[in-house]
Amino acid sequence: MLWLFVILGLCVFTAALFGFLITLRARSIQSGLHFVALFLTGAAWMMGHQVSTGWTAVLVAGLVEVAAWFKAVTRDTHTSEPIQSMPAESPTPTPAAPPKPLRTVSSIALLRTRWQATGEVFLASLRRSGQREAKLVTKGEPIRVEIGPVAIELRMAGQPVPPAQLDYALAQAFDWPEAATHVKGHAAHIVIASQATDDVSRSDVVRQHLRAQVALAEFAPICAVLWSEAGRLIAPGELQRLMRPGSNITGVCLSFRTFPEADGSVVCDTAGLCAFGLPDVQMRTPGDPGEAAAKLLYRIAEELFGSGVEFVDGEKLPARFESDLHTYSSRAAFPPARRVIELRGGTPDNQPESAIG
Repeated sequence: MLWLFVILGLCVFTAALFGFLITLRARSIQSGLHFVALFLTGAAWMMGHQVSTGWTAVLVAGLVEVAAWFKAVTRDTHTSEPIQSMPAESPTPTPAAPPKPLRTVSSIALLRTRWQATGEVFLASLRRSGQREAKLVTKGEPIRVEIGPVAIELRMAGQPVPPAQLDYALAQAFDWPEAATHVKGHAAHIVIASQATDDVSRSDVVRQHLRAQVALAEFAPICAVLWSEAGRLIAPGELQRLMRPGSNITGVCLSFRTFPEADGSVVCDTAGLCAFGLPDVQMRTPGDPGEAAAKLLYRIAEELFGSGVEFVDGEKLPARFESDLHTYSSRAAFPPARRVIELRGGTPDNQPESAIG
């Protein structure tokens, strides 16, 4: 019977040892049963086959090992079945926010001689004027500097501006009679462009644009600054004055024009708001518009510039303007081609009468 005792003991010992190592690595509680089987097998061999306790120990070890493997097999059978889980919901992609519209303001610095700007010098001039937060983004062509939310670019051009563009501005230079003498011989120009998102106010963009002009005039041979859309020429010496607190920002980028007609009437309008995507203001008078008409146009233009809100088409001006004129959407009577708010005398049913006299 020795051979049967040895074979049975070896089978139980091998199964128990293998099961113990596997479950121990998996940190399973089944390792305890395999350990008991190992212990009983060792005790059986120590007692031998000649005593009943030895046979009892090896038989009990075998039963424990069978129970351990049976439990493991039934557990694996249940857990091996595929689990029908709910499909994971793919996260709904958040739509990208649309880019904010950009607001761009541009002007032209006329140069007496050909000259090349450098980004480092321009940045240093801005910082000397108090713009400590200014940073140089690109120092090559074009030079790009950022001052808070406003980006400023300088593009050099080695030739004069087109004569027609300059003549248009000279015709409006009533406040600077010597303008033609200063600009006729200019040799080159620099385009200054300021850009910001639409949530930055127009006045802030124009103010930073003026700071760029002042910084450039500190070291560049500027003979005048041209605001093309408004037809405004500004002397370099005027730039510092325009930067003083309380200065009229709209006066920089807005002009008042008059055009006598053959019948004696006069068309007067503003020019410059179109550069901001806004309508200019226009009206026709039977004769000289006078100071009252000019003040009314400027006041309406300043409100448009500040708030960007257009007036209701065909309705009378709000009471704060102290005028009986009505507003109508129209096209400019004189270049440049653009939208205008035309002021006319008339009734709310859009039947115009004569303008103010």
